Amino acid sequence: MKAEPSKVQGSYGVRWPQDRPSRRGCWVLLIGLALGVALGLGYAWGLNPVQFYDTEPVDLRPEHKEAWLLLVASAYRQEGDLDRATARLAGLKDPHVGQTLAAFTGRYIEAGKPAVQIRALASLADALGARTDSMLIYLATPEPTSFFTATPEPFTPTATPAPVTSTPVPATATGTPTATPTGTPTPYPTATRYPTPTGPPPYTLESRQRLCEAGQGSPRVEIFVQTREGAGLAGVELWITWTGGVDRFLTGLKPEVGLGYADFDLQPDVVYALAVGEPMAWLTGDLSATRCRPGDAHSPLSSWRLTIVADSAAFTPTPTPTAPSPTPAPVTPSPTLRLVAP
Repeated sequence: MKAEPSKVQGSYGVRWPQDRPSRRGCWVLLIGLALGVALGLGYAWGLNPVQFYDTEPVDLRPEHKEAWLLLVASAYRQEGDLDRATARLAGLKDPHVGQTLAAFTGRYIEAGKPAVQIRALASLADALGARTDSMLIYLATPEPTSFFTATPEPFTPTATPAPVTSTPVPATATGTPTATPTGTPTPYPTATRYPTPTGPPPYTLESRQRLCEAGQGSPRVEIFVQTREGAGLAGVELWITWTGGVDRFLTGLKPEVGLGYADFDLQPDVVYALAVGEPMAWLTGDLSATRCRPGDAHSPLSSWRLTIVADSAAFTPTPTPTAPSPTPAPVTPSPTLRLVAP
């Protein structure tokens, strides 16, 4: 007797077991879908990405928006046109663009970016009414100018004597006339102004002290720039150079220590040089962090404390030289002409 296939009684009738859908087919479908999505994304992002052009500033990535802020600030620093800068910033569609610019300036200050860029950002943020305390020193510090050295040419006044002419008077029968010489006034030469030569460097190294104290922390150079009277000077440019690197910073960023104070961290076995005011105005060139006790690996590294004094000539305007007054040439009268009547 032939056995019949088993039947499953369902709600809606009879269903055979072999009619169930295969699970293997579902997995194949899911794997194929995942591979298709992965290949599509790889082609769209890697092989043939979308190229954007003529994009609005608001659609830029955050790092590109910061680059846009820097470009607008640099243009405003050169042009001084606030309306034009505001129109350029309007593309960001930021209702608090001034605060955004101030925060961006603060990050540039903390990162030690070039002072020229920080001045541009601070100027635009200040014009937009978003001034902060960290900007003040960059708003008050003028642009760096190079020293100008010139050799004045000697001034030699030259006076040309005027010729003296005599006009004879016609003779008369009743007297002896005398000819009166007529002199032409000598013109004064025009004095030429020459640039004033630059004197000695305006900053001198007053004292230099090597610090080896317990618990002094990481090695650094502490710099105090002051006047002869001891008043600290803020906003003085300091340049630190070493083999393969250079850094620039300003005094006055730590007013709690002093207006003329600045410091810089030193690395072991590296020799540093310090310039003040200009990159080539060197004051010392052998600053290094060495062991306070040579040969002791556990000895602390030394630091340095420098006191720099600004010469008074750096704050006193140099008078403009004046040319000496030339002496007019004397006029020598001609001898008297006597005419005798016949």
